[in-house]
Amino acid sequence: MVMTFAVMTGVWCALGFYLVHHSVLSKRIQRHGHQVLPFVLIVLGVYILAEGFL
Repeated sequence: MVMTFAVMTGVWCALGFYLVHHSVLSKRIQRHGHQVLPFVLIVLGVYILAEGFL
């Protein structure tokens, strides 16, 4: 269980590093990220809460 968490955390960190340092994607993330991120986090939170109650 702990090993799975550590590996998946590493995968997510590597993916985030790649997205931020990719030349085409980084410009789009910097331009629209502050507008999109709150909605993504709200949807993710609602999804997690809904799964917890069902």
